[in-house]
Amino acid sequence: MIDFIMVNHRFKSIITACRTFQRADVGSDHNLLLAGIRVKLRKIPKKPVTKRFDVEKLSDLTLRAQYAEHIEKKVDVIRKHQGSAEET
Repeated sequence: MIDFIMVNHRFKSIITACRTFQRADVGSDHNLLLAGIRVKLRKIPKKPVTKRFDVEKLSDLTLRAQYAEHIEKKVDVIRKHQGSAEET
């Protein structure tokens, strides 16, 4: 019995070697088939590290006030932008 490796025509070039083992005890009338393949692996880009905030600094009252003022300014800019978008 002849055993085959079925490969799509597109991937035909990745098979580098093919060999059968006639005497392998696999409990079947088929022959054990060994194939060498060439695989090109792509590098997976790493996810950017999320910025961690030091919340212990908020226990300092002056830093807490500065942070609240900074956030309030950003919220005001967003509100003004949304207000001008709604008027048009």
